[in-house]
Amino acid sequence: MSAEGRGMSAESPAGAFEAYADQLIHAGFLMFRLRSGRGIDQKLRGMPVVLRELFAAGGELSPGELAKRMGVSDARVANILRSLEERGLVTRAGAAKDKRRVVVTITDAGRVAADKSRDEGVEMVAEFLKELGEEDAQDLVRVVNRVVEVMEARKREGRQVLMGPGAQGE
Repeated sequence: MSAEGRGMSAESPAGAFEAYADQLIHAGFLMFRLRSGRGIDQKLRGMPVVLRELFAAGGELSPGELAKRMGVSDARVANILRSLEERGLVTRAGAAKDKRRVVVTITDAGRVAADKSRDEGVEMVAEFLKELGEEDAQDLVRVVNRVVEVMEARKREGRQVLMGPGAQGE
């Protein structure tokens, strides 16, 4: 929909960005309310994210580094790691150079599970994108990538990255 179709002029007068922000916040609220709580939500949280982070890091990280990368508490990571370890998807051991430091390592079974989870997530998102249509899907990917660029730049500059209280520099 064009700016005019949303009640804004093509020249983006003063205040247009506030109107865009209001509309984006409202859309985010609606998207949050409409989400199913299953499916892709599950692929973006918990065990799949830990496995994906370990895989991306070359196979091992400390629990603290995992918590930092995921933006969750150490306690949350500890619970996830316990479940993953019980399933044989990760191992925890003392670091080679400093036995006081714990290192989490993804197992071969964990790599298989991470690949499967990624493939399932890609399939679900692809189905959604098909409903948007090719042009809108391309636009969405372009805009989201641009959002990441802006967030990375803001983080490098020490500016607020995310919206909301307590989000400074996160």
